[in-house]
Amino acid sequence: MNTNTIKKCLLVFLALGLISCAKKEETKKYPEVKWVKFENYVNNSYKQPVFVNVTADWCANCQYIEKTVLETAEFKKYVEEKNVLAVEADVTQEENFNKVENWFNEVTKENFTGAQTYVVFDRGKTTVLQSQNDVLAFLWMSK
Repeated sequence: MNTNTIKKCLLVFLALGLISCAKKEETKKYPEVKWVKFENYVNNSYKQPVFVNVTADWCANCQYIEKTVLETAEFKKYVEEKNVLAVEADVTQEENFNKVENWFNEVTKENFTGAQTYVVFDRGKTTVLQSQNDVLAFLWMSK
């Protein structure tokens, strides 16, 4: 083997090693999100960001967004790296719906539209998200 061939081989192995390292970073495993039940959440008593997922068993869009957004590595990374408290507000039962509605109207000063609503509290700012695209855009903006 001549010197040029050896250099080319070394460059190929180096490039493959860098690609391999980059892929390991991309596939980093983040822990599962530990959702706190809404009933156990106390408003504004946390110094960390809070993400509230208003969901219901009968809400097909909620289930879809949970699978395609809230269970992804990107969302897990957001929760892990920003130390976010994840809260699940299940409004399947009417009694819970009314409690969440009253809370929502009080803290956001907006009208509650029901399940498939997401509320983020961070550094004194309240953000209401209502679609998959809203949540994805929020995650992208929070990087």
